[in-house]
Parts: sequence; structure tokens; C-alpha cells
Amino acid sequence: MSTETGLMRTRPSPFATIASLMAIFVLSGTFIQLLPVSAPAIIADWGLPDTAMALPIAAVLIGSGLGAVSGGIIADNFGRRFLIGASLLMLGLFEALATFASTPLQLFFPILLAGVAMGCFFAASMALLTELVSIDRRALAISFSVASLPTGLSLAALAAAAILPELGWQALFRLFALLSIPVFICFVMFVPESPNFLAKNPARSAELKRITERLGISHEPSEAPAPAGEEEPFHKRFAQLLHANPGATLGIWGLFFATYIFGNAVLSWVPVALSRLGYPLSFASGALTAWTIGSIFGTPLAGWLLGRFGLHRVAPLGAAITVIVSAVLAYTSAGSRLSEPVLLSILAFGGIGSAAIVTALYTLVAEIYPPNLRASGVGTSDAIGRIGGVLAAVGGVHLVAVAGVSAFFLFLAILMALVTIAMLAMPGKRHGAAAPAE
Repeated sequence: MSTETGLMRTRPSPFATIASLMAIFVLSGTFIQLLPVSAPAIIADWGLPDTAMALPIAAVLIGSGLGAVSGGIIADNFGRRFLIGASLLMLGLFEALATFASTPLQLFFPILLAGVAMGCFFAASMALLTELVSIDRRALAISFSVASLPTGLSLAALAAAAILPELGWQALFRLFALLSIPVFICFVMFVPESPNFLAKNPARSAELKRITERLGISHEPSEAPAPAGEEEPFHKRFAQLLHANPGATLGIWGLFFATYIFGNAVLSWVPVALSRLGYPLSFASGALTAWTIGSIFGTPLAGWLLGRFGLHRVAPLGAAITVIVSAVLAYTSAGSRLSEPVLLSILAFGGIGSAAIVTALYTLVAEIYPPNLRASGVGTSDAIGRIGGVLAAVGGVHLVAVAGVSAFFLFLAILMALVTIAMLAMPGKRHGAAAPAE
């Protein structure tokens, strides 16, 4: 994995490189959704109450958060490519091992380890992506990676609908375990090592030159390169992140935390909220499809706008859209019920705004940190965000039950209003995207 393969030397197109990375992000989405869509079948198979699956489902978020932090640090120290390839294979292995579980506790451990593997390759892949595209296309590339996640979520849901009734949950797990193999093969054949990592080793200068020429990029020098042969201890990475840009780092962590609270509260409890408002169960359960579709189509649009107009304009606009959507839902929840087509349209706009925020945040991480800290920055920010996601998944239902649906949406509106203000307050120079594309 440390040297280019034979096919890599034939100079595959940049499209194949980016498409292979996008496949990795799709695979991330399938894993995140795999256990939730399988949970009803597992509960029925084992004859358990619904609450019995809480621990295995929590393992997805816990494992991916741990993996995002550790994977980012390992990738910055020892290179992105080997870590990503090994983690892809580990994900498939642990998904396959999960099919031998017969209790929730037995299911917890392989899911936890699969989550660690997914977190490792997600953070490293996001950092690698930012190095393999030109700066003026970085925001657009990040937007496609963000859009790949809901694509994976949808793929898992569609596969579950077709496979679970006929073949059971074990077959679904084995299918996605096998899917990691072609994704791994494409990655090995088409995706090179990080240019920043190669630049640390003079013996690989020819490989660095081939990669930068093939992809049409220039090497982005690190602001604080480590001395040759001396890798930073893991515990110093967090201090380096704060030292590199303390105000922006704390701000990004807070934005990730708040945004994940918002996103997970919506995805976890909006169906419950709509059911409480009297919408039919079939509509309430499927209404988030509008949100997902809005995210899929809105994310590339957000990436283009980020490259064209900059983070300082697009990011607050995306947050403001979510404020308006949440406020409208809070207001209407307290009064007359919206028609189903109108509600779906509102949710679709919410998905667009949410996609713009997430794309902007990952782009902001890439803009702020030098390449030698970028995977650590992505991984740590993502892990802190997932803590917020866990809180939302646990606490959102209590807010709906105790305070009501209108208060639930009002809380989301206030939260995203604070995010909008924070994005407007971030220093303008930190938001500068690349120069507008001509």
C-alpha cells in the first residue's frame, strides 16, 4: 500500500480517483444506516423489546467517533493510504462477524469495532480528498462527499426493504460486508497517497511529481512540517490543533457539535413529532425522504456556491434557511396543520440548508488547518459533532414528550439561530474559499 500499484502507474483519470473516494463515503452511509434498518428484524428474530437495541445502535456513533479521532491522528502521522485501505477491509470483516451474534451484547462489539474502522477511513478520506483536488474545486469536491453519505443511507434502506423480508438481517449484513471488497479494490487501483505525506520523504519525490501532474494539482506545503523520521506523539496533536488556530478551532468544534445535534434530532424524531401532530403513520415515517432528497441535490449546489461566493456568505445563508424552516414548523405545530405537499416542500428546503452547513464546515476545516494537521482536524471535529448527535438521539424524544412538538421545533430554530450568528462572527479571512471559478 505504500507504493503505487501497476495500474496506478498507467495514470488513471482524475475522475476515477475522485469517484473511488466517493464510493468510500457512500459505504460510510450504508454502515451508519445498516443497523437501524435491520433493528426491527433483529428484534423479531431474537424476541426482544425495542429498548434492547439501544446499546448496539449507540455503538455505531461511539465507534465512529473514536475512529474519527484516532484515524485522523494516525493518518497525519503515518500516511492516509494504508490506513484507509486497512480500515475498509476491517469494516467488511466486522460486519460479517456481526452476523454470528445472538444477543445485543454480542452484537455490540463487532458493531463498535466496525464503527471505529469507518471513522478511521472517513476522516482520512476527507483529508485526502482535499489534497487531491485543486483549491478552487475543493468546496465542490467536499460537497459531493457530503452528498454521498445520504446516498449510502438511501441505498441501505432500499436494500433492507428488498432483502429483510425474504432473506433476513444476516444476509443484509453480509451483502454490505462484501461491498467493501470492490470499494477497496477501486481505492487501491485509483487513489494515490497524500501529496503532503509523500513530500516528507525525498525518496518518493518522483511519485509525488507523477501524482501532482496527473491530477493537475500543486503540492500544498505544510505550515509546520515534522522533521524527517520524527512523528508527533498522539497526545500532542490536540495541542497542535489549538495552537494552530485556537479561536477558530474552538469555534469549529462548537459548530460541529450544534449542527450534529440539529441533524440527529431531525433524523431521529421528526417522524415521531409528525405522528403526534396527527399525520398518518405512513406519511410521518416517509416524510424525511424529502429532507434526504433536499440534502442530496442541495449539497453539490452548496459546493458550487461556496467556490463561487465564499464561506462567509454561503454558510450563514444555509444556517438561516434551517432557522426559517424550524421556525415555520414550530409556528404551524402550535396551530393549523400544514397540507402534506407543503410540509414535504418545507422539509426539502431544510435538507438543502442543512447540506450547505455541513459542506461549509468540512470546507472550513480544510481551509484553516495545514495538510499535516488536516486529518486530525477533520477527525476531532467530526467526533465532537457525534457527541452532539448522541445527545440529540437520546434527549430529543424527551423534549417532544415533555414540552411538545412546537417546543421541539422552536429549540431547533434557536439552536440554528446561534449557529448563524457564530458563522457571521467568524473572522472573514477564515471563510475565504478559493477565488471564484471563472
